[in-house]
Formats: sequence, structure tokens, C-alpha cells
Amino acid sequence: MRRSSRIRSALFIAAAFLVPACQMGIGGNPKMQMGQTGSLTVNVSAIAPWLKAGADRASRAYLYATSVKVSVRNSNGTNIISPVTLSTNLIPSSGTGSSTLQAIDNIPIGSDYQVTVEIFNSNFSSSASSIGSKSQVSIADGQTTTVDVVCVPNLDNLITVNVANNPILDAFDEVWYSFYAIGGQAYTVHAPLPAAHLILFDAAGNFVQDVSSADAEFTPESDVWFYLGVASDAVAVTPSILVSAIFPIASEGSLLEPVSLVPGTDHAFKAGITANGDSVSYYSFSTAEAGAHFLVFDGYHYLDWSLYSDPAFQTVVGGATYTQGDCELGSLQAGSSYYLKITNRSSSNMDAPGRVVSPSAAAASMYGEGSAAIPASIVIGTAENATLGSRPWNENSYYSFTTGESALLHSISVGSFSSELEQIECYLGIDSTFYSYTTSKSSMGSSSISFGVLSPNTTYYLMIKDASTSSDFHHSFSFTITSSAPDYISLPLGTSEAATSYTNGTLTSSVQELWYEVILPNTDGGTFHIYWDDVLDGSGTYSLDIAVSALSGGLVHYFNRRDSGYVTASTILVPAGDDRVYLRVQPWFSAGTGTFGVKIVNPSYGSLVVNAF
Repeated sequence: MRRSSRIRSALFIAAAFLVPACQMGIGGNPKMQMGQTGSLTVNVSAIAPWLKAGADRASRAYLYATSVKVSVRNSNGTNIISPVTLSTNLIPSSGTGSSTLQAIDNIPIGSDYQVTVEIFNSNFSSSASSIGSKSQVSIADGQTTTVDVVCVPNLDNLITVNVANNPILDAFDEVWYSFYAIGGQAYTVHAPLPAAHLILFDAAGNFVQDVSSADAEFTPESDVWFYLGVASDAVAVTPSILVSAIFPIASEGSLLEPVSLVPGTDHAFKAGITANGDSVSYYSFSTAEAGAHFLVFDGYHYLDWSLYSDPAFQTVVGGATYTQGDCELGSLQAGSSYYLKITNRSSSNMDAPGRVVSPSAAAASMYGEGSAAIPASIVIGTAENATLGSRPWNENSYYSFTTGESALLHSISVGSFSSELEQIECYLGIDSTFYSYTTSKSSMGSSSISFGVLSPNTTYYLMIKDASTSSDFHHSFSFTITSSAPDYISLPLGTSEAATSYTNGTLTSSVQELWYEVILPNTDGGTFHIYWDDVLDGSGTYSLDIAVSALSGGLVHYFNRRDSGYVTASTILVPAGDDRVYLRVQPWFSAGTGTFGVKIVNPSYGSLVVNAF
């Protein structure tokens, strides 16, 4: 029996590595053919987190392993083959820190695979693994594919520049750190005191310098991650590990001279980081009208803010901590001066375009368009420049449009959009409650959302909602409601359940849908039995999980997006006077493609003709 909850979950385990070479990207769908296989050879270079594993400290932090696990996954994160564990001692070839793993055979052919390598040293149980990945790997029939994978310590010990770390190391112990260096900025890695072994590597796994007894000074050409390995000998030690840099002042304004802002005028808000002692910036502005004012941003930020009514920054009238969205400064008086302090909470310098927004400007730029009572009128086929408000301030936008003389397929396609807008969700209805039909979410930049066939000469109401998981930003985007005539194909309709076979259907795109139009031989009405066979409720013949809707000739729902129709038919009663029935078939999940079967039976009508479009 089919699960009524419709909960279908898949577990994806994603590792966010610190360098681009080790990120696990998600590609397209691999194409496999049974019986065709190839082989894989992996060249591995690594910074292994076990300094005590070799004889030479300049190379001992490279690859040395008692076992290596190799996984090959498709773009959905599914293992193409069972993970292969190679039990071996791998020693760097010619001191380069790179080794070639033995070939792995019998891998199904395909593209956009991801090869992940994890290195273990069971001789030292306290050692973390090293891990790396290579994406967009293709396997060809009878061929050997060679890939290079860089592995780095699988850990989260981040060093803050200009802040000392004091690890407690037992005898023959070790710890690894990483830090992010800005291109063009000079850095110094200080030799540890008391003495310990400290080795510096870059993000590509290259040995840079032994810093055990002398400082290392360097200036990277571009932004890059670095790794520090710290190890003790036979004596326990607690060394001080310090990476230092002299950064230029990044904050702006001061208590005595705050930067003057003009409401409605763009300003690039800047602040440094706490470690450099310049994470606080000071501003002032004057109001021209009373009411709710906002501080809005067009880029990433992570900050605390406080608003004061006096130039000494003493009398607080509002504030918030750790915000990443737009900020409501509060209801302010007209003709008054206010003073704003911003503290950057990010680990990198803040440079975020933004502005102070007055009440009248907020209504135009921060709130959604229209309202449930008075939606904004739009025209089919015309591009609309739209906004979504900043959560939680009237973020939804409301529209209405009127269809033409014919029953056509309608959809919404999105053009340009602000960077923080990840997804939208649309609600379409034939009245201003906006909940008669619900469409699935659409990732920005993807294909359009289909509303299906809409009734002619009818006013529809559309609500667009921000479905992003990001911070509370206001958004701008453009969209167009489009319409197109359906293409018809004929399908048979049986006269009894037992004698009628399912007609095969295929959806080749996650946004495709099929509409079936049943032309009735008369207008007497009657009872129809609708069945469908899919991957989760059916005979096992088909591969797609579908949702089916049934509508009258006037496009009024008999039922909407029903999930099960194999064991028990979905029955509809067609009223006298109606001469057709519509069926709408969609993927149950927005990412679904595959096959299904459908049939419609009415014993009293005999053999009918079903058109699909």
C-alpha cells in the first residue's frame, strides 16, 4: 500500500572542503549502459595529518597511508560501485608527495562522476583522515581514465590571523591548522615557542617551508588557503602558534567624526575584522519624514548594529546582533539626527553596498507589489519588473491577469533576478485567496513553472513568494506570463477496467507535463474511472512517480494532484451538458522524469478517443 505521507527522502553527505581542488561539485546525470565498463587510475598528492609517519619532516606530512578508500558517485550522490578500500603502505615517489593507486576496474561507463579519495593511517589512531575529490570524471568503455586528486586534512581547526593558538601536545602528538590568506597581503608564520616542529604547506599540497626554528614571511599572489602541521617529539609541549599580518584600516568613521549618510542614497558600508581591531564603523543621518526607517543591503554582510539619538553614541534607540538581512531601524521622528554604529561579525572585511531607506521609499522598494485586496495588474506576454519584499515586511507580491479567447497552456518564466533570490513559489487562483492551485518551487535561472491549461476570458490571481533559504533580503526580478497552444496526440480509452491496458506516457523534463483531453460522444454526463500506474503505486513497470489532476471542460477541478490511482480508481461524475474531461499528469517531485501509464474507463460510452497535449 502506498505511503500516504508522501515523504520521500534521500540522504546526501556533503563535505565542504577548504580549497577548490577538493570541493565536491554536483554535475549532470551520468549515462550508463549495462555491460560496458572502464577502469580508473588515481594519482594522489596529499598533506597527511600524521607528521610522525616518516623520516624526513619536509616530506613526512605528505602521503603515507595504511589504507585508502576510493568512492565513485554519480551526480545524485549515489555510489556507482561499492567504495574500494586499498590496504597498502604508500610512500611518496621521489619525495614529491604523489603516489599512484592501483587501477580500479569494472566501473560502468558514464560522465559527470565524482571520485573521492580518503586516506587513513591506522598506525596512529588519533590522526584525522585526508580527503579530496575530483568532479566531472568520465569513464569510457574499455578505456582507463586517469585523474589527479589533491587531499588535505579533514579537519576544522581554523587560525585567526593575529590571534595566538596554544595547542596542548602530548609526546609524539600533532595538530593541524588552516588559515585563509588574502592575495597581495604580507604574512608572517612565527616559529613556535616553546620549540615544536611546524611545517607550512599551500592549498595544492606543496611544501612551503619548515618554520620550526625560523619565521616564514610570504605574500601570496592571490587569495589562497594554507595549512600548518604542528608536531612534538618525546616531550609534551604547549607551543604558541601565531600567524600575523598588518592589515590596512578597513573601517570608516569614528565616534567624533561619523560618516554622513543621506537616506535613499547608496553607500558602500565598510568595516574590518575583530582580529585587526577595526571591525566598528560609525555613521550619522538625518530624517525628513516620520515613520519606519530601514537599513538595507545589496550584498553579503554579517553584523551587529546599534542606533543612537545623540552624537556621543550613548542613548540607544534600537539595535540587533548577528544580522544578515535588511534591518528595521525603528519608527523615527522627522527632522531629527540619528547615529549608527556597525560591528562586522564576519571573518573577512565587510564591503556591502546599501542605504538608509525612508518610510515612503520603503513602501516602493522593500515591500512586495500589490496586495491581496488590490493586486497589481499584469499583461500576458509582457515582461514585468517585479520586487519581493524583505522578510518579514510584506514580502509577497500579488498580481492579476486575464486570459484570452482560447484555453491555452500558461506558464511563468523568470528573467533577471537579484543574486540572493534562490527560489520562488507561486500560488494561482481564480479568486483573491490565491490558493486554488499551488505550483512547485522554481530555482532561479531554471525552466519556467507551468500553470497548465487556463480557462479563456478568465481573471486569475497570482501570488509570488520568496522561497529562498538565504537571509532576509528584498529582491528584484523580472518575469513573464506566457501562453501557447497545445499539441494533440490521440490515445484509446477502454470500456472496462479488466479489458483496458495502460497507455504508456513519458515525461522527459522535470518541468514537463501532459494534458489529456477526453472528447465525450454526447453531453449526457456520467461516471468515469481514472487509473494510473507509476513507480511507487503500480505494477513495477514504470519509473516515474506522478501526480494526476482531473478537470471539467470548463477547467474546474474534480480533483487536484492526487498521488494514488492504481489499486483504487479515482472516480469523477461528469455533469450533463459537459462534452469533455481533462487530465493533467505531472512529476510528483520537481526533479522527476520517467515513464508512467494511464487509462480512463466509462463502460456506458463504449470506445472513446482521448487526445493528449
